[in-house]
Amino acid sequence: MKLLFIAPGAKPVSAETGGSVEISIYQIAKRLAKKYQVTVLCRSSPKLPKRSREGKLTIVRIPAQGNYLSNVIRYVKKNKFDCIQIDNRPNYIPELRKTLPETPLILSLHSLTFMDRLEESQQEEILQLASAVVCNSQFITHYYQQRFPQHRNKLTCIYLGVDLDQFRPPQPLRKHKERARHQVENTYNILYVGRVIPMKGIHILIAAAEIVQRMHENTRLVIVGECTPSYRKELEKEAEEKGVRLTFIRNMSPKFVHRAYWLGDCLVCPTQFQEAFGLVNVEAMACELPVIASNRGGIPEIIHSENGILINEADSPRRFAHAIDLLISSPAFRDELVDRASITVRLAFSWDKTAHHYKLLYKQLLPPEPEPAVIA
Repeated sequence: MKLLFIAPGAKPVSAETGGSVEISIYQIAKRLAKKYQVTVLCRSSPKLPKRSREGKLTIVRIPAQGNYLSNVIRYVKKNKFDCIQIDNRPNYIPELRKTLPETPLILSLHSLTFMDRLEESQQEEILQLASAVVCNSQFITHYYQQRFPQHRNKLTCIYLGVDLDQFRPPQPLRKHKERARHQVENTYNILYVGRVIPMKGIHILIAAAEIVQRMHENTRLVIVGECTPSYRKELEKEAEEKGVRLTFIRNMSPKFVHRAYWLGDCLVCPTQFQEAFGLVNVEAMACELPVIASNRGGIPEIIHSENGILINEADSPRRFAHAIDLLISSPAFRDELVDRASITVRLAFSWDKTAHHYKLLYKQLLPPEPEPAVIA
């Protein structure tokens, strides 16, 4: 069977590039390529070859300048695939369906953002034309099932995962060296990993860190992620005014991002919007870092009272500060959370499990592959 993954066109896909969408495409495709012929179509980059191969996985990088979708359509017309998955760009579905009236098209939604930008009639058309819609949380699945009950059977939830060989607790010496490299080795580090934008609640976390620092002087806020220069200056000014020790570390590539979690003593995800899934929480849990997160969107499908701390009042710095203080003051409680979180990840959130569920979906959508001929 020949599968095609169409990436959004925002970032190139490789083992060392991309955001959460591109990471998930690469990790899932790599595992499916153990059984199928898999092609990933994504935007080109001057730092990456136009085509690369890893066994039965081929990554084709095409220009994103001009009209990326037109370039995608041009490629699809020249090549035949048994099934095509479109990641997080629902508006691609109508054009692809015109070109491929019979090919199964799977829409994979990583957030509400790109569907909800469209008119309701457009969303209805997309769900009508798609063969299946994969959502990365029950939150998103139920959201669209309630809005479009006539298409509820097309919608299914397949959770994202984590590479358990990459994301794991580090050896103490390696952890110390990484902390020393970033000059954060002598403090209790409150860690944030992810995009640094206002809706992610960093301003709430800075206010919480100020409260914690009054109780535990030897604390520091460490932020790892992409940030515009202007917003970084704004956050640094706010931290300085509140007397909060703040260390900014630029975004790490997917190949090395696991090291970000070595810098923290706890991870805080103070998101202020309906987060679809929250992959950083799973990555932190796999690295045996205790997690505090807003009770928003799909996050409570990962974190609950036995494996982390959920904050119902996500706009309250005091609630986050209390949770951080609890982890600092109660090492036994912290260890219990970490142990249970590690079990949660191993049981429910590995990329191998994600790939397995995709294989089950293909069995539903596609005719069975012919058995190889047996020569007597």
